[in-house]
Amino acid sequence: MPGKGTKLGPGFADKNIRDKTPDLHFHAHDTPIAMESLNIAIDLLRNALQLGARADQLTADSPLMGAFPEFNSLTVVGIVAGIEETLGCEVGDTEISEEIFQTVGSLADFIQTKMA
Repeated sequence: MPGKGTKLGPGFADKNIRDKTPDLHFHAHDTPIAMESLNIAIDLLRNALQLGARADQLTADSPLMGAFPEFNSLTVVGIVAGIEETLGCEVGDTEISEEIFQTVGSLADFIQTKMA
């Protein structure tokens, strides 16, 4: 029987494992299309903000506005152009809102709507 705090590997909570209950938290960004939209968002941010390897640290919960000094209106224009080019779609001016650029996940959610 594993001792207290023993790691059983991926899928199990890393705490007291008396009941051996798997950690099965489902996240909205775990579906294949959501993962694709998240990867697109991260790639667009990598290029628009010139993040290089720092982009590898981004998650769906990573904040955007206020988190990067270089994130400005030109960045938004570049990201929107990147979405249009990558997905072969058009993004109307009325579709753009501050909420889309709150986090990497909110940007990925918007990208996912344009993929449909």
